[in-house]
Amino acid sequence: MPRPLRLLFPAAALVLAAGLFLAQALLPSPPASAQGSPPPFPYVFRGTVTLDGAPLAGSATLTAQVGDWTSRP
Repeated sequence: MPRPLRLLFPAAALVLAAGLFLAQALLPSPPASAQGSPPPFPYVFRGTVTLDGAPLAGSATLTAQVGDWTSRP
């Protein structure tokens, strides 16, 4: 392979890599969307949980579901 071509390939690869890096850094990226969104405001509820008038067992877990969103216990 002639010497000028041997120097051209690495230089072209470097220019291509730099161009791709700049395009990635400068072009706007689309916003990420979550699968399910939580309620608009954080709500905190406190109190005693009862089932048919009797308190739940100490090991019971309480969660809330609004549409597709489910709270963490």
